[in-house]
Amino acid sequence: MRARRTRIGAAIGPASESPAAFHKLFDGPLRQKFFSSVERWWRIHRRDLPWRRTPDPYRILVSEVMLQQTQVARVVPAYRVFLKRFSSVRQLAAADQAAVLRCWVGLGYNRRARALHRAARMIASEHGGRVPLSLETLRGLPGVGEYTARAVLVFAKDAPLLPLDTNIRRVFIRHFGQRTPRDLQIFADGLARRRGGRNLAQMLMDFGALVCTSRNPRCAALGLSHVAEVLAVPRQKPFVNSDRFYRGRVVAILSGSRRAVPIATMQRRLDKTEGETLRSSRLRRVLRALQRDAIIEFSGVSSVRLAT
Repeated sequence: MRARRTRIGAAIGPASESPAAFHKLFDGPLRQKFFSSVERWWRIHRRDLPWRRTPDPYRILVSEVMLQQTQVARVVPAYRVFLKRFSSVRQLAAADQAAVLRCWVGLGYNRRARALHRAARMIASEHGGRVPLSLETLRGLPGVGEYTARAVLVFAKDAPLLPLDTNIRRVFIRHFGQRTPRDLQIFADGLARRRGGRNLAQMLMDFGALVCTSRNPRCAALGLSHVAEVLAVPRQKPFVNSDRFYRGRVVAILSGSRRAVPIATMQRRLDKTEGETLRSSRLRRVLRALQRDAIIEFSGVSSVRLAT
């Protein structure tokens, strides 16, 4: 029988099936076969990532914010550079925003750097420089949502929780069938209470990233079949010459200068990037968007610099 296909977040299966029946499914032979196969695979193929070598909540928070929308391979070197410059919450909190942005070049989505900086200042002023270790308090930090709060607790304290990222959701859908996000989270946390949160989360993330991938999954090589399928996420529009591309280039140019950069100079440096002419009206639009996000600020009417 062919597996049914669904987008992540879209329920499949009989609408009348109860959460209790869902839990029973996970407790049966299907679950046992799945975990025995994945555990054997993981003992050989687990990823050795720098943030997995520490229980320090600050370092884990930094890694989780960096990993939001950025691939692991790009995060690893940036993580090391960032922590060499800002080795503690207090060091990050004491820095000005421009210094933080300079350490973030290459990761993109610079609003994350600003949110992490604001979170560090809140931790320093309200929590004595120690990352709080409760879900509610973590969720109150800038840039920290439900997933990131859970991830910090799981990886720092081996909390009996399971953060559901895209990889883990995809694994559960394919191998056990999709249910409502609430039922899936209840089950996942129950599983973590029995198996431990840290190793379980790392194992499922690795399996989803390396085997049960969005395109061309190789689960069958482990003797595992899908009971449901996930539609491949549509490919993003080309990054080069997009507004996000130019936002990153602007921040990179400003990061290399301690002074404000004339907009005309910025125009000359960006024009013909990747062979495309950058209109001055488009550059102005990109600059205004960065200003709204408090990433840059205008110096007079003709120059810009990183916001401090």
